[in-house]
Amino acid sequence: MEAGDPGGAGNDRADRRLSADGQLAIDSTVELRSDDRTADEALAELELTFGVKDRHAGAAARAGRRAIDLARAHRDSVQADQRPLLANGRRRELTERNMVPIRDFGMFETELFVRRLGDSHAQFGKVARFISVGESAARGKGEQLAALAASEAQMRRYAERREQARSPPPVVSFVGVKPGSELYGPTIDWLFRDMLGKPLDPSAVARRISAIYGRGGLDTLDYHVVGDDDRYGLELDARPSSLGRTYMRFGLALQDDFQGNSSFNAAVRFVVTDVTRNGGEWVTDLNVGSVAGISTELFLPLAQFSGWFVMPHALDMSHDLDYVQGQTLLAQYRVHTFDYGLDFGRQFGNWGEIRTGIVREQGHFRLEIGDPNDPNIPDLAAQPFDTTNFFVRFTYDRLDDINFPHRGQQAVLQWTAIRDVSGSAPSSDQVTLNYLAAHTFGRNTLVFSASGGMTLQAQPTDINLLFPLGGFLNLSGLRADSLFGPNFGITRLLYYRQIGRGGPGYLDLPTYIGASFEVGNVWQQRSEASLSNTEKNASLFLGIDTLLGPVYLATGFDAHGNQEFYLFLGRTF
Repeated sequence: MEAGDPGGAGNDRADRRLSADGQLAIDSTVELRSDDRTADEALAELELTFGVKDRHAGAAARAGRRAIDLARAHRDSVQADQRPLLANGRRRELTERNMVPIRDFGMFETELFVRRLGDSHAQFGKVARFISVGESAARGKGEQLAALAASEAQMRRYAERREQARSPPPVVSFVGVKPGSELYGPTIDWLFRDMLGKPLDPSAVARRISAIYGRGGLDTLDYHVVGDDDRYGLELDARPSSLGRTYMRFGLALQDDFQGNSSFNAAVRFVVTDVTRNGGEWVTDLNVGSVAGISTELFLPLAQFSGWFVMPHALDMSHDLDYVQGQTLLAQYRVHTFDYGLDFGRQFGNWGEIRTGIVREQGHFRLEIGDPNDPNIPDLAAQPFDTTNFFVRFTYDRLDDINFPHRGQQAVLQWTAIRDVSGSAPSSDQVTLNYLAAHTFGRNTLVFSASGGMTLQAQPTDINLLFPLGGFLNLSGLRADSLFGPNFGITRLLYYRQIGRGGPGYLDLPTYIGASFEVGNVWQQRSEASLSNTEKNASLFLGIDTLLGPVYLATGFDAHGNQEFYLFLGRTF
């Protein structure tokens, strides 16, 4: 017996995705045909195509092997004596009395689909056509077929015998690993030891297989029920990632508003997995461009699969900050930040997390564009900051895709306390909430999103504590980050339609066309917030889901005649 999707990762690396429930989904298609070739020739071709000698091939190959088994059984059954058995086990000769020809189809055709979870676009037109033709032909032979039908009493006895023949699930007597999987032996033993002495529960085993696979670091993970008539157990086959315990990832982000304002960011991430026996992970990011610097974090689970963790982290980063009045850029600052801190929290499966922590943040501003003598430009260079921040954050995430979600929900609620170390600035507490829900019908998707934040004390003097709005999907008709305030709120309604399905080729990418409607603003006082003084914006966009992230070509406009254009590569949800 094999586990569900996690065991099918294999080498289908380009087509695998982790869905919202942690299961691995595979998108591939296998088509088997038997026409003028002999059964042996067709079977040989199938075995050559799917590499049956490779026991650790991908899901598509595994599906092909199952099809091979079916094809072999079909060949053998055709070659064997197919006379029906009588009650005493002897075979009965087939005559015209117990054979009713329905229709000669001329060829036998089978299509096996292994489709992505939730994909409703599989084409079964040929299958439906054969079913329809066969059904019509069979109804025309109704009287002849009725003579061969079993009686109700015979069917009832048959059903009773079938139920009696079914045996209960075996009791799990041991848990082991295959040769080559010894590294994961302690983890597997710890995770499955409470199943010993109990009847096998395939669903529970699949959930735990998903939990192990979801930690990463594995290419494949299968389990089998092994043993004899007296003793059964689980044997797991875990194959480590071909990337190894240490690997790198690369990222690229570009943005242009077609008015001379553009940004560029490139990043490389270094990942070291299994740094502790509980599955710790060390991640370091290097960035160049509009955002430049280095950050590192060490994720340390406190126990195997307990969910509890601690995470020390540090960051040294610089980024650009535009100072805009109306829609006119007056100045641009370079903000340098150094922070370090410690987080503590618990993860709930693959759907949620609660986290708290403390962060010490220091930094300063440097004027890069603008006249330092302009009275309309604040002298931020003379205002270094040094704060200690405490936070509590709860995250719920059931989205199926972070780039172009089709179903699920995501919510993040956070409270942050900012305390100035020097004591010269007043204390500040802020609360933020972000929510997103997606629903798909056919190729069409609706997304509702809402974000809000408020400052509980008096208006902060530190510009770092102000919430920005403006830019694509954040009041799309306004310049990016052109609005700042201690309180903000925005709701978005997005619609997009998939016009390109994607496929195995590098250029066969999922493509979407859509529109958004956005309502929001920033306010100096919470009492000022109302629907009557919000900005109403909209956008039209073309989106492509690529290996580097989503690509958008969009235009945004507002009720005052402002219009912005965007070329964007990167995540925006």
